[in-house]
Amino acid sequence: MPLHRLSIYEIRNGCKQAIESLEYWLRRLIDEALSKAYGDNYLYANDRNGNNIINSFLRRRIQELYDKEPNRFSRLIDAGHSFVSNQS
Repeated sequence: MPLHRLSIYEIRNGCKQAIESLEYWLRRLIDEALSKAYGDNYLYANDRNGNNIINSFLRRRIQELYDKEPNRFSRLIDAGHSFVSNQS
């Protein structure tokens, strides 16, 4: 359907759905890439020099959110997304 025939509501709703799908896909991609590179416990992984790959403050907040609502988040990355979304 040509976009000029859609209402602003339909355009916004379509964009919102596309962005939400992209966010979900990116979280899955990040989770898979970090799991492959650092294992399932990537939140606490270190690089070759012994440095945390994820900032300590972020690690604590992500773990707190994940532990607080275990039924809400199926993956750590989802709790991370929730934390970042609430910061903006």
